[in-house]
Amino acid sequence: NEYMERVKYTNLNFRTMNRDGYKTDRGRIYLTYGEPSEIERYPNQIETRPYEIWSYHNLEGGVYFIFADLFDKKLSSRQFQVLFEIIKTFSSHDIRKEFHFSTFLDN
Repeated sequence: NEYMERVKYTNLNFRTMNRDGYKTDRGRIYLTYGEPSEIERYPNQIETRPYEIWSYHNLEGGVYFIFADLFDKKLSSRQFQVLFEIIKTFSSHDIRKEFHFSTFLDN
């Protein structure tokens, strides 16, 4: 079934050292909403930690999830965690302008 296929996908693509993929923030969003319409990856930014913007164009006029590679104290490891969920018609360019990622993503 489709849900189990999503679980397999999340475990293959979002697994961390300490957590199955379906238990991560990206895995949880993927299981809930499926494959994003678009994913913008920023793996090597000078002033910020790596981050991703996931866009779901067909949800409520446009939904964006912003994930950053942060340290999880509970798990004592780094992993992508959701920072923002934006339900508003912004382009990802506007989102990058509107929000000051460096506040959350300083190296």
